[in-house]
Amino acid sequence: MKWIVGVSLAAAFVGMAATMTMPAQTITPDQAILRVFPPETEGIVFFDVAALRNAPLVQEVLAQRVFPPRLADRLRELEAETGFKPERDVDRVTVGRLGARAMLAIVEARYDKFKFEQFLNDKGLQSEAHMGRTVYSHEKSAVSFIDNLIVAGNKDGVTKAIEQLSLPGGVLLRSDLVNTIRTIES
Repeated sequence: MKWIVGVSLAAAFVGMAATMTMPAQTITPDQAILRVFPPETEGIVFFDVAALRNAPLVQEVLAQRVFPPRLADRLRELEAETGFKPERDVDRVTVGRLGARAMLAIVEARYDKFKFEQFLNDKGLQSEAHMGRTVYSHEKSAVSFIDNLIVAGNKDGVTKAIEQLSLPGGVLLRSDLVNTIRTIES
């Protein structure tokens, strides 16, 4: 389960490296994605992976596919059983810090929900329903598949994200955090 967050973090590092060679652009937060994060979110990191795919540095890194051996094995297994290739199918990654050790990653991607759920069931992850959504968990980590989103992180964060989606209009992040995001410019 931790490998999903690991893949998200690897994508984040690739994104940071690629943006060092590209001119910065004004940040426009996606209100629909920000709505998924609980109000106690302390910080947000966003990567437009689809836009970064064409950057020469990113293409070079993806061609090498340099991952730790254990993560590389899990990625090959995931690709073989689900057809999901992160470097091809992930469009955007938004990671929020919910506390001292809690993170929540919202990954916008193209994937086959049924194949992912079967893969996690085959791996023996516990599944439970929360507000009509299936949450797969292992120890303190959890993941849920909502439309084209993969919501992963600690179990409490994932369940809070599902609750946020069920609120009419949703409660947006703290206003000071949203205002800070809006002031980021090139």
